[in-house]
Amino acid sequence: MKTLFDIITFVFVLATLGVFLIAIFKPSILIKKKFFGRRLLLFLISIVLLISSNAIINYKIEHIFTSKERESYYAENRLKEIQDSINTVKEQNEKSIEEKGETVITTKVIVNDSSIIQQFKPKFDSLYTKLMNLDNDANGSYDRVGCHERIQDLLFNKWWTEMEKLDSIGQKTPLAHKEYTKCAKKYDKQYARFVVYGNEDLNDIEFCARNKAESVLNESLNDPKSLDISKVVVNGKVKQGWKCSIIYRAKNAYGGYVREGIYMILSYNIENRTYEVKKVWQ
Repeated sequence: MKTLFDIITFVFVLATLGVFLIAIFKPSILIKKKFFGRRLLLFLISIVLLISSNAIINYKIEHIFTSKERESYYAENRLKEIQDSINTVKEQNEKSIEEKGETVITTKVIVNDSSIIQQFKPKFDSLYTKLMNLDNDANGSYDRVGCHERIQDLLFNKWWTEMEKLDSIGQKTPLAHKEYTKCAKKYDKQYARFVVYGNEDLNDIEFCARNKAESVLNESLNDPKSLDISKVVVNGKVKQGWKCSIIYRAKNAYGGYVREGIYMILSYNIENRTYEVKKVWQ
């Protein structure tokens, strides 16, 4: 089934490119009759084909992919964004070190390229293993935020700063930088997952969905005080976050109670450490 969708997507993309090029160079290949706006019409057709190919890709992701394949796909698409944020942190650390004029103070502990690896690599491996094991721990989601914070502090503050201190006095750290890059890339996928799905505590997500649904429904109901949310279900992960379904009862314009339902997508807000509504529909 996936192969069929791949073939269809390829055909649509190829057709889009073909129509676009024909519109630029020789529109008479597809439209023999010459009239004003012939090129514009072909451009519009190519746009429609492009939108259709994107729709096919999204359908395959949402309905053909397994949940793990979807998660991996979304994570891969966010790697560039996460790597950019990592580079920003690095630049900020470099600027801070330059402004403060920090140098490595000679002590009895010898700090060099290999000692940095020995100091930080085992700690990263331990934290990363703990993070991965949270998927198999029924109560593990409660510590997911803290685990991410400890990894980020280790990588982007402690490890990176230690290498910069040595680099600033001309003591190169190629091995430590190499290991650091490997660990950072390894962590990227998990961070990309975290910024969308948060701590992944289903009870917390259900609680947030109920509260957000009350706020949304109170703005549209005839009698907000009659609202009774009877059921909240966390359906699972989608591209933008968590899809939730909410069943409720409320009075209509005639004073009678009706049973309705809405769907919403909640996405994690890493700054506020809560879930926010990305989309609502019936």
